[in-house]
Amino acid sequence: MLILLSSMVAFTADQGRSRPTKLQGAPAGDRSLPGVTIDVDYSLHVPANWWMNANPAPRYADVMQSLHGENIWESPDLHRHLGNLGLESDTPLVWGSSLRFINELINRTMPRLVLEVGVFRGSTSIRMAKLMDKTRGLEESFIISMDTWLLDLRFVWKDAWLQTNRSQRHKRKGYFTNTYLAGASQMYYVFLANCLATKTSHRIVPLPTASANGALALIAHRLRPSLMYIDASHANPDAFIDYENFFNILAPGGIMAVDDLNVPSVAAAFDSLTRRHNLHAVSNKRTGQGYVQKEV
Repeated sequence: MLILLSSMVAFTADQGRSRPTKLQGAPAGDRSLPGVTIDVDYSLHVPANWWMNANPAPRYADVMQSLHGENIWESPDLHRHLGNLGLESDTPLVWGSSLRFINELINRTMPRLVLEVGVFRGSTSIRMAKLMDKTRGLEESFIISMDTWLLDLRFVWKDAWLQTNRSQRHKRKGYFTNTYLAGASQMYYVFLANCLATKTSHRIVPLPTASANGALALIAHRLRPSLMYIDASHANPDAFIDYENFFNILAPGGIMAVDDLNVPSVAAAFDSLTRRHNLHAVSNKRTGQGYVQKEV
């Protein structure tokens, strides 16, 4: 049974069982495509014996080597490229939304491996890394930080969203602040520079890939995080598929937290997850964040 956090409420799959576990007529866009909906049904099936040889306590160095073939932080080319982009600095550009109750979830799960999907400039990954540095029992803990870092949301928001919300234009201008090259986002290197500037790279394994491919990578390498924070695409079917994929990968007893449940497309996807797997969820209406815990 989950212990409720302050200002949070629990809801279960027992409420309204007649509603389908697939998405039917659900919002496709996260906030700028009114009337555009989607129907989709999707399931991930991983054989139970697939995880028999999974290492319950993976090592940072082994995972870095397995995924990248080297410790990427030690590459001299990285520092040279950051310098070329004007990003090599002791002043990190770390800002963005963070999981409000990450301290409590880390202390509850004491995870060896954490997964963050949807990393942006790295505020949450860096915050978790710093918490691990000062928490006894997490000396060997680390984070896989997964994102495309393409900031492709700008192509939607800069048109439809901003055109219909002109009064909010100034509030969103800074959101897309980034280093660009021929129209391509260099946010990945902003993130790497932030990790180096905050001295948290020893806790972070970046994984620059789309979330669907990243889920398959975790399965291929038999990596089962015991704490996840999913804050990637808020459009559908992306959110719907992400929740299904990563909940199935989540270690037994682990916790998967999500953001922006006050966005209709995200709420529809999360509601589907809780009903399909008969989960008890905890959410905070004010922050729009919540989590579910997997049975042991």
